[in-house]
Amino acid sequence: METDFKQKLISLLGLESLSEEEQETLLAQVGETIARQIFLDSFDALSPENQEKVRVALEAGDEKTSAEIFATLPNQDVLIEKATKTVLDDLVGNDEETL
Repeated sequence: METDFKQKLISLLGLESLSEEEQETLLAQVGETIARQIFLDSFDALSPENQEKVRVALEAGDEKTSAEIFATLPNQDVLIEKATKTVLDDLVGNDEETL
């Protein structure tokens, strides 16, 4: 994780008083939560036909096919930014300015 971004995230989440190990653990958990939100938002943005193709591919363990389908989504950067903001807003409250 980029150092400036990491420090901003630690500050935003109020983790400064924790040990570095505790910070790393919590940041990893936040990262996993963001990844799940990105997946859910991406899945919701797919057509019903592509959602079914992803379901079948994932059940078969075919990550390549599901990745190829997700790659067809337009504006992926916007989707990732929105998902990240959603998670961070949930963690710190909507009153705070997120990253």
